[in-house]
Amino acid sequence: WEERDWDGCRRVKSYLPQLRPFRKNLQYLTDKEVSRIRKALDDPNSCLTLRDRAIGMLLLYTGLRSCDIAGITFDAIDWGREVISIVQEKTGVPLELPLSPIVGNAIYDYLTLERADMPGPYIFLTGNRLFNPISVSSIDNIVDAILRESSNRQSAGDRRGAHLFRHNVATSLMG
Repeated sequence: WEERDWDGCRRVKSYLPQLRPFRKNLQYLTDKEVSRIRKALDDPNSCLTLRDRAIGMLLLYTGLRSCDIAGITFDAIDWGREVISIVQEKTGVPLELPLSPIVGNAIYDYLTLERADMPGPYIFLTGNRLFNPISVSSIDNIVDAILRESSNRQSAGDRRGAHLFRHNVATSLMG
């Protein structure tokens, strides 16, 4: 090969799009796993608190990020119009979602039967005596509890976390 041939190859290569590094396929919730999660969230005899159930319902039916769930305030829920209106923390983009009866009822049960009567704008509070707004890491712990209660994702290496629910909603919508 001559040097000018390499220059031609470099020039042609510069017109081609760069390939992204290899990524593994994301694990997703199967229909069977979703069914078990729904059963665990609906079971009044499960170990899940009303707060955990409400957060689980939000994750399962809306696909909200855990940071957005942690930041939900009382004025974000319009019970009359049946919508949740937030500004997404990650993107700063306003988002309005329908408040389905199953999610609305779970939030209502938590607010009326379990949440401490504490001042402040945030709906979801920690379970300790300080009653601070819930953190993203606490939501990850709630997801672990939901997966444990539903007997899902208990093997080493199984993907866990709130984003799994977000991916499930996106996959369901595409289907």
